[in-house]
Amino acid sequence: MCLVVKKARVPEVQADEWVRTLVDLLREYDILESPTILPASTRRAIGGRIPLQIASRVIRLVPATTGFKCAKCQIWRPYQGLACYATSRCSGGADDLKPSTVNTDGYYERLYTADVPRRLIAKEHTAQIDQAERAKRENAFKEGKIETLVCSPTLELGVNIGDLLTVLLRNCPPAPANYVQRAGRAGRTLRIGFVSTFCGAGQHDRHCFDDPAWLVRGEFRPPTVKLDNGRILERHVRSFVLEELTHEFPRLMAEFVDDLDRPTALTTEQIKGLLEEIRTKETALVSASLKTFGKHDEVDQQFFTGVVHRMPDDVNRTLANWFERIRRIFEEFEFYRRITADRQAKQKAASRERAYRELTTDNETAYTLNYLSNDGLLPSYQFPTDTFSLEPGVNDTPTLRRRLPGLRFSSSRPATWFMRTATSSRVSGPTSRGATGPLLPVSRRAIWKHRAASALSASAPSAVSQARKSSTRARIAVRRTR
Repeated sequence: MCLVVKKARVPEVQADEWVRTLVDLLREYDILESPTILPASTRRAIGGRIPLQIASRVIRLVPATTGFKCAKCQIWRPYQGLACYATSRCSGGADDLKPSTVNTDGYYERLYTADVPRRLIAKEHTAQIDQAERAKRENAFKEGKIETLVCSPTLELGVNIGDLLTVLLRNCPPAPANYVQRAGRAGRTLRIGFVSTFCGAGQHDRHCFDDPAWLVRGEFRPPTVKLDNGRILERHVRSFVLEELTHEFPRLMAEFVDDLDRPTALTTEQIKGLLEEIRTKETALVSASLKTFGKHDEVDQQFFTGVVHRMPDDVNRTLANWFERIRRIFEEFEFYRRITADRQAKQKAASRERAYRELTTDNETAYTLNYLSNDGLLPSYQFPTDTFSLEPGVNDTPTLRRRLPGLRFSSSRPATWFMRTATSSRVSGPTSRGATGPLLPVSRRAIWKHRAASALSASAPSAVSQARKSSTRARIAVRRTR
């Protein structure tokens, strides 16, 4: 609409009427049609409006040899118009469109014309996929039926892809051993491979970008699991139980909410069959886990029986805690969203909206098995997950990671304080530093301005001051080490 108003130099009302008339005409002749498939996010964004696209039957791809280039924006088009329609920012008119041949030396021109278009079929390869299905996808990838595998660490160990030449890592692996394993997937047949690692904005990725040699040097400590640690053993037993089941968890945590736009109830119908299968196969699952873990005495049998017996209740309790958490964050978002005149309130509303989406629809944080691992129900082999994000200018950014009562931290840096409160974690000192990243300044004063998010109430402002008092009593501080 803005492009029509600017280029045609007509009033907005007249431009709107012209566009609507044109759309009706194009729909009448079936040049525009409604798409049959739309992503859920797009459907939510357009609401009740009708999406339209150019019908595939009227599209013809014809190679162009001559055309017109705008003298102002230098964009080439195979047609001539009354003005340059490449972008609303270009002020080029009809006189600025000069006849020009196709540029064959440009990178994208050569990329698009030097070879015929080829298909690109991508498949997921993660622990969420059944083991038999993963094996089928591996074979299809080797045979050339699939061009791309989007993998989690399931493809990191013990899988030979054959003549795979290229590996793309979307972030830096947590340790050199992980990098060697992932990079080692490429070039196993010809001994020639190309590995590209994308470094994100996180502290660990920045460290790897500044010192890439760190990923390929240092001693590798073999992973160990102490089976005498009851909590760790419980998580591995639950993981083994899930491998033995025919039912699976849904992919994202959003499936457990009745309405993402306004959560009112937790829905667990999707895992009803999974929990029922655990209850009906309890004896067989206990026997199989005892055999797998090499446990035989009576004490071990009681322990494994208790873990499997409590597993449905543990799953329900974890999901209930998760729902309570997102419901509280959503209520805080609604509370701050109504305060439109306060810039700080807008920042807090935006941070809570981001936290809500991260805990429900984010492909990493809200990935069901990943969340259950981070929450301690399943084993986790990643970097420490008891972390949170600092939101610039916001004193009480909601904690997005799991919270364990009585959690203690240790640091090799003397001038750093680590603090645990009832609702979130804080790190403070003159400066604080992660294990591998650059220094990050943190305000010491921000620690004492923490408010308990769980006590926030839209109808009772005095609850905020009461929450501050209760959170002060709940703080557990570790003295500064010397």
